[in-house]
Amino acid sequence: MCNDPTPAQSDKNKDNKYFEQYQDDLGTILKTAYDEHSMLAVHYRRHQYNLIKTYLWIASATLAAQISSYYKLVCSDIKIMEESIKLDFGFIVFAFYSILFSILSFIFGVWALKGQGTQSLPIKNFCTLMQKSHNLYTNKKKDPIEPQMIKCIHDSIAKSIAQIHEKGSRCRVIAEFLILSIILTLSALLWVVTPTVIRVLNI
Repeated sequence: MCNDPTPAQSDKNKDNKYFEQYQDDLGTILKTAYDEHSMLAVHYRRHQYNLIKTYLWIASATLAAQISSYYKLVCSDIKIMEESIKLDFGFIVFAFYSILFSILSFIFGVWALKGQGTQSLPIKNFCTLMQKSHNLYTNKKKDPIEPQMIKCIHDSIAKSIAQIHEKGSRCRVIAEFLILSIILTLSALLWVVTPTVIRVLNI
């Protein structure tokens, strides 16, 4: 015949049940936090790194195309249907600033690559956690180490998010400089070509 558990035993069983649920929840939170940390520290950083390299390639190609085009316009007697292209102050202004923004894009890209920042490890000392776990086991105390691990990962996630936001701001600046450079390049070419085309059409 089974006897009903005493109130003390019943409370103890409930406590054990709640503590097991607590440990399961901590394990789930710890795994989720680590997955998020890995995503931020690896995947997002890799994406930004590849994006910056793409911007550097575009800036280099744009600068090379600008120098080549402007050199031909300045040093060669280019004609459209026997009409020579005339270069004036407006062309010089557009050409100068288009090259300037291309150079700035390249400089900011190199600066963004250099400013990767130090990615600290979320858990710096496993020996401390091991010693704490051993002491708890020796003293038969229920004080899991997962909360301390979760806090370490949380702090590392916050640092990664701050670094990603900073790098994202630099990427946006590079993109804006590239857009301005391309717009100014097209403006410079149109500035010198359009009047010549109009004169040809009037003839």
